[in-house]
Amino acid sequence: MFSQSHRLTQKFLTNLSSFTILLFSFLVINCAGNFEKELEELDKIYGYCDNPQRNIRGAKYEICKDKERAAGPSGVSDKKEALNITDIFDGFNNGSNNAIVQAAVNPALWQASLEAMQSYDLKFADNQGGYLQTEWIYQSSNPNDRCLIKIQITTQELISNGVKSSFNCEKNNNGIWETDGIDYIQEEKNLNLRILELAQEYATLQ
Repeated sequence: MFSQSHRLTQKFLTNLSSFTILLFSFLVINCAGNFEKELEELDKIYGYCDNPQRNIRGAKYEICKDKERAAGPSGVSDKKEALNITDIFDGFNNGSNNAIVQAAVNPALWQASLEAMQSYDLKFADNQGGYLQTEWIYQSSNPNDRCLIKIQITTQELISNGVKSSFNCEKNNNGIWETDGIDYIQEEKNLNLRILELAQEYATLQ
C-alpha cells in the first residue's frame, strides 16, 4: 500500500514538474513576443537606430544609420541583406596568392574586405595603402561581360565612411572591351555595408 502511494506521489510530482515547465515556457515566449511588439512600436516613433530600447551606440550606430539611409523610406531591417554581387557575375572560389603584411589601415576593415572578396581572385592586396582589386570576373553564361571590384580603406578607425568600393564592368564589342556605362551605386553601397558589418564582428571579437 505504501509502495503504491509512493508511486502515485512520484507520478503527481512528475506531472506537476512538467506542467510548471510548460507554463514557464509559455510565459517566456509570451513576454518575448510582447517585448518585440513594443520594440516595433517604438521603432515607428523614434526610428530603428534611435530607439532607446535598442541601445545602439558607437560604430554600430553609424552602420545602422548607413543601412537606414540605404534602405530609403522603408527604413532598416534587423536582418542582414545578402550581397547581390552574383546578380552581376558569377564568383570563382580560387583564392589568392597575395602576400599580406602588417596592416597600416584599420585591421577589422581590412580583414572584412578580404573576407567579402574571398570568392574572387585578387590582383592587388596592399594593406599598407588599404587597397584591394580583383582580377576581371567573367559571367559563366556570357563571356562577353566582365567586372572587377576595387576597395579602398581610408582610415585607421572603424567608422562608417572608412571604406569605399567601386564596380567597373565592361562588354566585349567585336573584340574591343568597352565600359557598359552602368552606375552600380546600390551594389557598391551593399558591399560597403557588408564590409562594415563584418568589420564590426571582428572588432567585437578582439
